[in-house]
Amino acid sequence: MGAGGVILSSPNGVTWTSQTSPTGEHLNSVTYGDSQYIAVGNNGTVVTSPDAINWAIKSSGAVTALNSVIWIDTSLYTATKPVPKSVTPNTNLKVQARNSLLTISLPSSMLGKAVDLAVYTASGREVVKKRIQRGVDRFIVSVPNLALGTYVLAVKDGTQKRAVRFVVMR
Repeated sequence: MGAGGVILSSPNGVTWTSQTSPTGEHLNSVTYGDSQYIAVGNNGTVVTSPDAINWAIKSSGAVTALNSVIWIDTSLYTATKPVPKSVTPNTNLKVQARNSLLTISLPSSMLGKAVDLAVYTASGREVVKKRIQRGVDRFIVSVPNLALGTYVLAVKDGTQKRAVRFVVMR
């Protein structure tokens, strides 16, 4: 990635070709995985390319700078379960994702109880499962190498289940 929205690519590391970012925004980080380059930058810029030459603009929903991007091979996660369909969406269940840490706020009806939580990718792959012995109003869960994207947090105590979608942005 170059300065000021310039993309530099090379077939051999000796000869370089310069092109302008399709958004014109400064790009801060690039990664490669699953036959796709992903670059992020200022003003929530996300661009993807199969060949580092032809770039497509993607919406991140962010308006601030995205400073880093990582690729996580989700096939490394062995547990695959469908996202629970029998959960009640709940605005009192809240999650904030930042730097592989999830800050979770439970609804008041779950406070003081043991709570099981699980995080699923949008495709239903389980990323983390954890039991919180005593539900408190707010706690932090570490999820190493949590990739950019949409996830579902599902929590349940002995009698009720709740879920909320969230987006990881760096």
